[in-house]
Amino acid sequence: MIAAGVLYVRQKMNKFLNQLKSLDPGDAVEADEIDGIYDLVDSFFQEQGKLDQNAQKAIIGLFEKFPTDYYSHVLWNIIHGLEHFGGYEKCLIDSVTNSPSCTGVVMVSRLLNGGFYEFEGLSYLSLLNDTSTRTDCSEEVSQRAGELISSYNKKQAEQDVASNL
Repeated sequence: MIAAGVLYVRQKMNKFLNQLKSLDPGDAVEADEIDGIYDLVDSFFQEQGKLDQNAQKAIIGLFEKFPTDYYSHVLWNIIHGLEHFGGYEKCLIDSVTNSPSCTGVVMVSRLLNGGFYEFEGLSYLSLLNDTSTRTDCSEEVSQRAGELISSYNKKQAEQDVASNL
């Protein structure tokens, strides 16, 4: 009985991941399709006990397909799901390094703001700085990274002032 349940979950996860991989941002995506993706992502996260690296890569790969924040309600659902499960940092760093996206840099910023400054020796602030100066990605992505750095630096300066009072 347990084996059948595990098989069902694996089949459902594979179906979900294949659906994510098959999304083509060049196609006109209708609102009801976006809602369907949202529902799919939501139900997927509710049913999973953890996410393996293949699932993380496929899910974070959705950011790369829509690098400039299109369909934000779906992407925010993914952000919250990934943060819930944790352990996605390596896949996120690889994604932002290889194919930067607004959602990817937002997630890096959220790690920084949450008090996590590096992963395996790589500084999240350096990753954002590098992304903000890149010319091989969307200008919107590099600008977003720059805005997030400015926001982070402002918060840090405010905290420094408050701690000196």
